[in-house]
Amino acid sequence: QYFYDAHGSTIYEQITQLTEYYLFNQELKLLKQKAEDIRKTILDHSNLCRVCPSTVRIIELGCGDGSKVETWLTPWIQSKDAISVLYQPLDIS
Repeated sequence: QYFYDAHGSTIYEQITQLTEYYLFNQELKLLKQKAEDIRKTILDHSNLCRVCPSTVRIIELGCGDGSKVETWLTPWIQSKDAISVLYQPLDIS
């Protein structure tokens, strides 16, 4: 039960910054490499019009401290498409 309170979240964030905890850095690296592919795949499998004003709603489950969100949202922000993004983070703690 203590893993899901504010104190547990702080401990987990500290763990993810350790050199030995390579998962965070590997995930961040993959997100940087594939962010545009993720965006393109979402658009290819949706009925959004790229030239009409549209909104895509992205719900991130288990977002933690949100430290990776900028990496994968950057292509949406930099896009010239007429698509706005509504981002909703959800985390247990």
